Amino acid sequence: MKNMGAIPKASTLSFRYGISTGATKAGINMKRSDISKERIAHILKKDAEEFVGSGYADAADLLTNGRFAKYNGNINHFLAGISQRKKLDLLLVIAIGKIDNNLKCEFKRPDLVNLIFFSRLNAFAGQLEKLTGKKVSVAIAIENTFFDKHVLRVPDPMYTRTTTVSSKRMVSDFGLKHLHLYPIDRFLSGKKYLRDFYSSVSSLDKKKASIRGLSEFKTFYRVFYESYPTTTFEEAVRLYTTPTSKKAIAEWAADSTIRYISFFRARDEMDFWGTNGEYVRTSVSPRKGVLQFEYGVGRMSPLHGMATYNNGKISTERFYDVVMALHKKGRMPVWYYNGAPFCADISGIKFDA
Repeated sequence: MKNMGAIPKASTLSFRYGISTGATKAGINMKRSDISKERIAHILKKDAEEFVGSGYADAADLLTNGRFAKYNGNINHFLAGISQRKKLDLLLVIAIGKIDNNLKCEFKRPDLVNLIFFSRLNAFAGQLEKLTGKKVSVAIAIENTFFDKHVLRVPDPMYTRTTTVSSKRMVSDFGLKHLHLYPIDRFLSGKKYLRDFYSSVSSLDKKKASIRGLSEFKTFYRVFYESYPTTTFEEAVRLYTTPTSKKAIAEWAADSTIRYISFFRARDEMDFWGTNGEYVRTSVSPRKGVLQFEYGVGRMSPLHGMATYNNGKISTERFYDVVMALHKKGRMPVWYYNGAPFCADISGIKFDA
């Protein structure tokens, strides 16, 4: 089966612990403390220096030996292509903020690991600009509105606009001058795209039984099965431990997988990258002939977990796993920035799994 799409490896890691009804009895209390802009800036600077670095001999060195970005293909061919451009406008299509599942994250707005990924993108663009002598910018096409409505079918995604506003504010607050955030609609072909999308959904739905056995389908299905929209942690635990609810989630996950594949099929139908040919194609998924960014911040992608601080290390963890690891402590300090949860301090906690 062609045009299956791709999911970043950092998004496919499963929960550390099996979902148990006992999680709702853990009695975790969150203690708020504000984090200063100066401390965040220090964290970002240190992370960018470690993960993106500097001192590369040339662009080939950056794209071959750097930790954050790799070109998956003939590097000389890629460099020859970008040498013909007056400026380098990179396009990355991703969802921002958090998946609307309270097992994964209690906080829906972008947090510290989202910001760290943005910071790494900005630092990379700065290095590429320095090495090529060309102006470099990264356009982030935000998938949230389309995905929440058409793929994930979130009942009431009120946080979508808040997520975008919050992300733009972060980019501005920390001077990430190479980044620009836009709704994905800016890059799609309007009503025709939606027609092609739903046509694919209808076609694949008829083949659901035959494609369920494909390894790619199983991978996507597992990610979606763990992403069912919920409103509270308690509700999420109940849904994932009740047989009838688990069956409903399984059907939702299969339908979401078909819609996810259809998102890419409709993109191919409109020749998305040809239509937006003024941009250099980038991705957070492994694709041949594409500049790929490392999407994991710590254990997993920012989208599928929440930011955690543990003895000086920033990472991404499932909220459920943190609750299970903290259940004997009963207390979770949470850093707030601009009035919203930004990072959970779990210093000293060791995961059993």
